[in-house]
Amino acid sequence: MVVLAGEPQAARSLAARFTETGCCGDSLWVGESAPAGMRQLPGKRLTQLLGDECDVLVVDLHGGLSVNVLAATMGVVRGGGLLLWLAPLPSLWPRQLNAGASGLLSHGQSLASFGARLRQRLADIFTTDAAVSVLDMAAQPPSRPVLKSLPAVSVDVDSPCRNAGQRAAVDAVLRVARGHPRRPLVLTADRGRGKSATLGIAAARLMLEQGARIIVTGPGRTAVDVVLRHARAGLPGARAGRASLGYAGAGLRYMPATRLVSEWPDADLVLVDEAAALPVGLLESLAEHYSRIVFSTTVHGYEGSGQGFALRFARTLRQRWPQSRELHLKQPVRWAPDDPVEPLFSRTLLMDAAPAAAEAVQDAGVDAVRVQVFDRDELAGDEDTLRQLYGLLCQAHYQTRPSDLYQLLDAPDVRVLALCRHTHVVAVAVLGLEGGFEASLTAEVHAGRRRPRGHLLAQSLEAHAGLAGACLLRQARVQRIAVHPGLIRRGLGKRLLREAMHEAGRLDCDLIGASFGATPEVLAFWKSCGFHALWLGAGRDAASGAHAVVFARALTAAGRVLVRRGRQHFRRALPHLLRDGHRTLSPPVALTMLSGLEPGAWCRLDHADRQETTRFGLSQAPLAAVLPALYSTAWVVLTETPAASPVLSATQREILLRRLLQVQDETVICRATGLSGRRQLTQTLRSIFLQLADAGSTAGGHDSGCR
Repeated sequence: MVVLAGEPQAARSLAARFTETGCCGDSLWVGESAPAGMRQLPGKRLTQLLGDECDVLVVDLHGGLSVNVLAATMGVVRGGGLLLWLAPLPSLWPRQLNAGASGLLSHGQSLASFGARLRQRLADIFTTDAAVSVLDMAAQPPSRPVLKSLPAVSVDVDSPCRNAGQRAAVDAVLRVARGHPRRPLVLTADRGRGKSATLGIAAARLMLEQGARIIVTGPGRTAVDVVLRHARAGLPGARAGRASLGYAGAGLRYMPATRLVSEWPDADLVLVDEAAALPVGLLESLAEHYSRIVFSTTVHGYEGSGQGFALRFARTLRQRWPQSRELHLKQPVRWAPDDPVEPLFSRTLLMDAAPAAAEAVQDAGVDAVRVQVFDRDELAGDEDTLRQLYGLLCQAHYQTRPSDLYQLLDAPDVRVLALCRHTHVVAVAVLGLEGGFEASLTAEVHAGRRRPRGHLLAQSLEAHAGLAGACLLRQARVQRIAVHPGLIRRGLGKRLLREAMHEAGRLDCDLIGASFGATPEVLAFWKSCGFHALWLGAGRDAASGAHAVVFARALTAAGRVLVRRGRQHFRRALPHLLRDGHRTLSPPVALTMLSGLEPGAWCRLDHADRQETTRFGLSQAPLAAVLPALYSTAWVVLTETPAASPVLSATQREILLRRLLQVQDETVICRATGLSGRRQLTQTLRSIFLQLADAGSTAGGHDSGCR
């Protein structure tokens, strides 16, 4: 790696002369001002670097330093090639404003308010690491980079596979297609290990030898280009389309994941590349439907850390299908195992960060930990603590990009709290301060005319939940919270959240809240901590595949007024949401949200309602004739906690939810709950209401309304 440090035009001219010689192989220029005729890629089009390779990569950083771009370029250069950065001298990086951080700023923040801790880290490492040569173009005479000889990349010329690890991975994919069904494979690797190529090589074998029909999917068509390219290389004479490959009667084609789960086409094998970039729920649906499927993803990379995927989704597969298999590709194929640039970037951007070892924190309990609110200058200088903390966030959250490290260290109005056991981090929370808008801007947000950058919690409450004046209040948003995976369910998360509330109060915030993908476990956690659901998004989060939900808890009198208004509004809105935009909301999520919710005066039950539901249970009235009473009864029953109303099983609660509250199609309900058809569904509903009447429950025993 060489940094051409100096005035932009001089550095660009030197880089152009260097690449024009043609002696260094294929070249690619990332950024602006590329020489005429040279392959160029704007820094914003990161996905096009997936699977790309070149011998010389020029990265022009004079327009700003984007850490996601830096991480993306790391995996592109072939072994023995050159990575050229055009930039100011590293010693100047911390002192200059970075235009590359503009996309990370919220309303009211400026580049001058953005910290320089990560840029100082880059400067310190790049001026001391032997893998980097810095050419100071202003020196007289100019310094010359010291280019050390690099280890050769060993290649097996008799095989399309580059090494034994890749051959083993190809064999594992073939076993999924040829062996017993319901044995999904999870293939993980860092960048440059030939993971996507493995899928293409295996696809070609299956098409050639058994005429297989294969579907490949991923976060986008360009993300699977490498799979198609390597499959095409293994099938000379194949018919190649823009996103497909045909060979005799066999075929390999790309389909967007959303289309795949809506059409469910037949396939002998499904390949999911860069699976960590797809929603969890979508992946689970694919695994449920297709009996032969391979999931492949990058573990460390600019696309988002796949550590959370590897831990959480692979665990789900193991629980559902014990015969599933996991395989990790270790040996690189694009460069030699001891290449100097890869560890440089892993160290700089903490791509290989990990939590403390489980055995080191096994005695950490609520009363055996200390609370620490970090000074971020001190955190940036404490390498061991920073690696533990960031590694914990990477494992706990589905996608963590290098820009998240940048925000953690340098974004304005961020607070980092942790629970520590001795020198080990066992839980961490990241708070962001929001709101405090002026009245005129708040009114514009409420009217839908303005959407200032950032301030997710404040704007969700103001614009989406419809709570006028929410943006006026100062708020603390829990951007991320994570507990060591070996210490789950010990009360550490609740303890940390209490400390976060204390810190938010110390900063004069009116309320504290969070927005996250709704799952039963996460909903139950926030509810148990005294937070209230105030808004449920109609769309699904791109990373988690779950609906976004906003929870909040008041810290001041003004906050209490807003939260009370929000609870009333949400309680009125939820019945309409469930039978309109959220008819397909996961029953476990919907039931968890309903549990303990005040049903409202509109669903008050009286003696006539009890008579109507009893008539239905005894087959004395059709459902349509007593629907209002059944509907209100279902609401009262489902808003009670299962512990307070244990009469019904989980399946019975789901049937009530789907048929009466979400008003789903009866065919859908029967398929989801294992019922044979409409007649059995109606009979099951009748038996449910008879159970309620016999048990003297809330629905059948007394008048009930808004508690």
